[in-house]
Amino acid sequence: MDLCQVNPEFNLYDPEWPLRTYQPQAPPAKFVFAAEGRRCGQALDSIISGGCIISGSRVMGSILCPNVRVHSFCEIEQAILMPGVRVGRHARMRRTIVDRDVLIPRGALIGYNVEEDRRRHTVTEGGIVIVTADDEPLIGPITEEALRAEAEADRGGAAHVTAGRQSSAAGSKDTKVDEDHSTFTRARFSTRAAIPPSKSTSPPARRSDAPRCRRAHRPASAKRWSCATATRRAISARASARRSRNVNGEIAAALVGHRPRSARRSTKR
Repeated sequence: MDLCQVNPEFNLYDPEWPLRTYQPQAPPAKFVFAAEGRRCGQALDSIISGGCIISGSRVMGSILCPNVRVHSFCEIEQAILMPGVRVGRHARMRRTIVDRDVLIPRGALIGYNVEEDRRRHTVTEGGIVIVTADDEPLIGPITEEALRAEAEADRGGAAHVTAGRQSSAAGSKDTKVDEDHSTFTRARFSTRAAIPPSKSTSPPARRSDAPRCRRAHRPASAKRWSCATATRRAISARASARRSRNVNGEIAAALVGHRPRSARRSTKR
């Protein structure tokens, strides 16, 4: 975590010591929603890599690797999130390292209860919690005030997006909202608002019913595209090597003053 300091010992921004490593093709990091005190996407004293989206959450003193998604109403402190991590709403994490492509469930509470962390995760001697895809994190209670703020924010987002679509495309009946990259509909807004707080705030009764961390979904098309690209590159490399050998043979024949073997064989036949 020394990388987040003002003048770290290992400075990534030193122009006299550049780091030559692989840079993934990812868009810039994005911070969405700016309702100060309620739903504000921000990162303080942190390093945020390309492709990350912090949607209405607060990140403090943490390092986010490429393509990390942090949904609304989350608090992340002194954590390292590996590439492809997805953090559900109302999750709270502190002094945590999350493995790559892990999906943190809604309302997860990691790093706040030592006994539960040792029972559910791997904890180092220094108190760092290691979260993998097979872990069952503790699901903390969500207050009624937080649920009301969430429902109000969802309704406000649905009204804003619906108004924008009606002005740009008249007669459109599509009411889906891409809020922090989770798709919602009007029916879901009304259902979420109608859920009694007692049912939504109570933790699961049995540990077997608790939400588990799991691998985030990756489309199969990405793997197929990478395989096809590698195949095309290999074929292109072989073709270019074959052309270079032919050109070198013709140059050598012109300098020496005799024809290549292929030409002599064709004349003998």
